[in-house]
Amino acid sequence: MTSIKDLKYEKQIDQLVYKLYGLAKEMGTHHLGFASDVVFKTYGFTFGRVVAANAADMTLPVGPLVKFRDGTLVNDQGTILVISDGKKIGFRSMNALLTRGYVLKNAINAKLDAYEASPAVD
Repeated sequence: MTSIKDLKYEKQIDQLVYKLYGLAKEMGTHHLGFASDVVFKTYGFTFGRVVAANAADMTLPVGPLVKFRDGTLVNDQGTILVISDGKKIGFRSMNALLTRGYVLKNAINAKLDAYEASPAVD
């Protein structure tokens, strides 16, 4: 998968923000929607940099939604989870979270309903 370093520009298409990037030449270019505005902001983007999509943008194939990066600590309505391999992992105790070097104040408030769950860590 192409990394965020391959970002060419951002566009707004039908009120959904996409990052456009070039894949392998034979695959062409795709646009990827962000799963939420919170995810969008964690990649360092701002809505002030978004420009309107043009007709050519609207013809591009749609790729998968961009989700939180692995290692992102999330507070989902009081439940603290970390993203790993694109899945959400809970902690069985606060000690399990802290001994792994996570800091509770760094958790991002977001809902993770769309993420598959992995077993909690001890």
